[in-house]
Amino acid sequence: MQPHEGGGGGGGDAHVGYSSNDPDRAILDALESRYRVSTADAPEGPSERLRSAVDCLVVDGDAFRRMDAERSDRSGPGSVPVVVVAGDDPRLARSVARRPGADLVYRDTVGDDLEGSVSDRLCDRVDTACREAIAALGEPILEVAGLLMSAAPDEVDTRIEWGLRTVGKAFGAERCVLYDVGETALSATHGWAGAAPLTHESVPVAEFPGFESSLARFDPFVANTDSRAEKLGYDGSFVAIPVVIDWDLEWVLAFGGVPGGSPPESVLTRLGTFGDLIGHTLRRDRRHREIERQNERLERFASVIRHDLQNPLSVISGFTDLAMETGEPAELERISAAAARMEAILEDLHTLVREADDVGEREPVSVSELVERARETVDTGAATVEVGDVGVVEADPSRLRQAFENLIRNCVEHGSTSDRAGADSTVEHGDADVSIRVSATADGFAVDDDGPGIPEAEREAIFEEGYTDSGETGLGLSIVRTVVEAHGWAVSATDSPLGGARFEVSGVEFVDVEATSTTTP
Repeated sequence: MQPHEGGGGGGGDAHVGYSSNDPDRAILDALESRYRVSTADAPEGPSERLRSAVDCLVVDGDAFRRMDAERSDRSGPGSVPVVVVAGDDPRLARSVARRPGADLVYRDTVGDDLEGSVSDRLCDRVDTACREAIAALGEPILEVAGLLMSAAPDEVDTRIEWGLRTVGKAFGAERCVLYDVGETALSATHGWAGAAPLTHESVPVAEFPGFESSLARFDPFVANTDSRAEKLGYDGSFVAIPVVIDWDLEWVLAFGGVPGGSPPESVLTRLGTFGDLIGHTLRRDRRHREIERQNERLERFASVIRHDLQNPLSVISGFTDLAMETGEPAELERISAAAARMEAILEDLHTLVREADDVGEREPVSVSELVERARETVDTGAATVEVGDVGVVEADPSRLRQAFENLIRNCVEHGSTSDRAGADSTVEHGDADVSIRVSATADGFAVDDDGPGIPEAEREAIFEEGYTDSGETGLGLSIVRTVVEAHGWAVSATDSPLGGARFEVSGVEFVDVEATSTTTP
C-alpha cells in the first residue's frame, strides 16, 4: 500500500484507496486532487489492510470481480464503501447493484484522460459514499449522545443499554457488551444481544481477546475469527474498543458477529467516540453518586455534632452555674469530664473529615506487633488481649494501628459479659472483664471478644457514622471501615466462636515474611 497526498482543493480529510492491476493515471490524478490517496496494484485485489485503512475504496472492474468472488460478509454496515470505475458492462453493473455499499461510475472509452464530467462524477460518488458511511453510524451515535448527556442518575443504565442496542444494530453486530476493566479481570456491566445473551459475567485479563496486544496499549482490536472470542460467545468477526479516561483504561466496548471483515479506521474512530460518550457518562454518574454519599456523610456529621455535643455542653453550662453558686470543686470535675468528652468527639470527627479515605505510603507491617502497640494506647482495664501470629501485610502502619485501636476500644466498651449496655448507660473501661483475641483467617484477620455480641439486625448499621447504643461517639467503627476500605479490604461483623462479637477483615494479601523485613510504627 502506497500513500499519496492529494494536492488539490476541497477534498476534506477523506482517505481513499485505489486498487487496480493496471492503475489509470487519470483516475489517480482525479482522486489526488481531492483526497488523501493510498494505492494497491496487487493482482489479488485490494488487501484487508487497505480496506481497513481508508474511508472509501475505488476499484476497476477486474478488482471488483475479485472482491465480489470473496465472502459475502465483506459488505454490510461498518464496511468500507466501494466505487467501481468501469466501462459499459451489464453483468458488472448487476453485480455492483447487488452489493450493499457499492456504486458504479461509467468512464468514457475514448481517450486516455478522464473528461471533467467523469472526474466530477467520480469525486461526487466518493463524497456521497463517505457521507453515507459516516451517517450510518454517526447519526445513531449523535442521537445516543443527546440521551446520555441528559440522563438522570436513575436513567443512566437504561440509556446505556439502549445506546448499545442502537449502535450495535447500526454497526450490523449481533451483540454489544461493555466491560469494566479491573486489575485481574474484565466484568460485563451492560450489554445487548440480538441473539442469545452472553453467559459469562467476567473474563480474566489474560483470556480477553486482544487485551495485552492492543487494548492495554489503548488500540482497538479487530479479528475476523478469534478462538478466545468464540469461547466467550462472540461468533464471527470481533471488534473491541478501549475506553480511556484520563489516560486510564476504564472500560472495553466489545462487538461480536460484525459483518464486513475489518472496519475502516473512520468506523473505529466513531466507535471510539461512542465508547468515550459512555465512559464520560459513567464517570459523571460515579462522581454524582460520590457527591451524594459525601452529602449524606456531612448530614450524619451534622447530626452527630448536634446530638453528641449538646449533652456535654448542657453539662458544662449547668455545672458552671452550680459551681459559681456553691464554689464546690466537685462541680469543676464534672465540667472537666464533659469537656474531655467533647474533645474525644471532635478528635474522631477530625479523623473522619480530614483523613477520609486517604492512605499513606504502604510498607510491610507485622499485624501482631501492630496490635501489641495499639493495645498500649487503649485503656483496656480488666480486659485481656490475646494476639496470635497473624502475619505481615502491606499497609499504612499509622492508619492500620488506628483501626486496631478502635476495634479494641469497641470490644472493651461494649464487651461486658453482662447484658449489652443500654442507651443511657456506659461500661467503665476498668470494669470490663472481656477477653479479646486477634487471629489470622484464610484471607485476612479477625478480632473476637466474649461479650454479649451484636444483634444480627445491627451488624451493618454499627459501621455508620454516629451509630451507638452507649454514651460513646459512635464514630469508632466508622473509622475502622474507612481505614479498611481505603486499603482495598472489607470489614464485617458476625458471631464470635468465643460467644461475643467478631470483626472480620477480608481480602487481605499477606507478604512473604522470609522475603520482606517487618516494619512497625
